[in-house]
Formats: sequence, C-alpha cells, structure tokens
Amino acid sequence: MLGPVPPGIEQYALPTDASVTVSVLNNEIRDHQEVPFGIGLRVAAIGPGAPNVVGMTSVMATGNDLSNNRFAVVVEAGFPVAGLSDVGPRRSVFLSLSRNDMTNSCQARMLVSFLSQATAVGLQNMPSLRNVTFMLQMPEEEDIYDSEDVIWEHVWYAHPAGADNALMVNRGLISSGARVPYDGGKSCTVP
Repeated sequence: MLGPVPPGIEQYALPTDASVTVSVLNNEIRDHQEVPFGIGLRVAAIGPGAPNVVGMTSVMATGNDLSNNRFAVVVEAGFPVAGLSDVGPRRSVFLSLSRNDMTNSCQARMLVSFLSQATAVGLQNMPSLRNVTFMLQMPEEEDIYDSEDVIWEHVWYAHPAGADNALMVNRGLISSGARVPYDGGKSCTVP
C-alpha cells in the first residue's frame, strides 16, 4: 500500500521480490505457553501485508534454548490472502536446525505447514500456499546432538496434495500428507 508523500519527494516503489537471511545463534527463547500457539521460533513464508512478494527466506538456528514452549519451532504459510497468495510463482523457505534444546514442548517440538499454523491444527480455514518449496536441514537420528534436538519422524506437518508445493527434508522429497495430532484442550505447565 502506497501512502501520500510530500511534494518534490519521489514515491518509493515496493519491490516485487525479497530475500531474508537470518542466523539465530545461542539464544534463550523459552516458556511461551500461549494458547493456541506459544512459539519459540517462527518462520513464515508470507509476511504480514506482503502476499504478492516473491522471496527466499533462509534461517539457520543453532545452539538455542527453545524449551518449554507450546511449539519450539513453526515453519508455516504465515499470512496468506485468498486469491492473492495462492497463484503464480512463489517463495522458498530454507531452515537449518542443529544443537537446539527443544525439550518440554507442550504440543510438539516442530510444526511444518503449507497452511497457516491455525489452519494446520484445525482452528481456521485459510488457503494453502501454492508453488512453494520448504527445504529443511535437520539432524539425522544417527547424528543427533542429544535427545533435546528434533528429527523428522517427530515433526508434525501439513502438506496438502494438489498445490504444487515441495517439502524437502535433508535433501529427500516428502510426499504430501499430514501428521498433526493437535490437542486444543491440553494444559501446559512451565517448570
């Protein structure tokens, strides 16, 4: 949305594409138990007010304390807008996780969804992303730092068929499907 500018000032044209690179290293992000989503680290494919911006989001999270959250990590659609964020070339998300403490996650250590987080767990009904690629680099079971980290077999995910999305974990393609055993009435306690 463009706003008025003073006379003699040129209007700044918003870019049609963007690239975001973030390193989250050695932080303590814990004890977020808000209902329905208390999240330690959230990575969204679409930012607020930017449904038509095509982009690449790259996040490396290493050595963080993401414990005692309802969800330690959420990778999701973000802020899709029906009719705008579901057509045309889209965005990619790359997330690399290593040596993070995700213990005592009330619902799950990680949720990955081509839908908004609330749609993934059945609390609302928003469109799926289309033509998006999520690439996750996660510890393999044999390489896991310790029991505090997360492996793919324990991740909840929502990857609807028919939307031309790609979900890659450790360079392997994950078929469409879902694993989201959300319990909205679950009481979470902070130690």
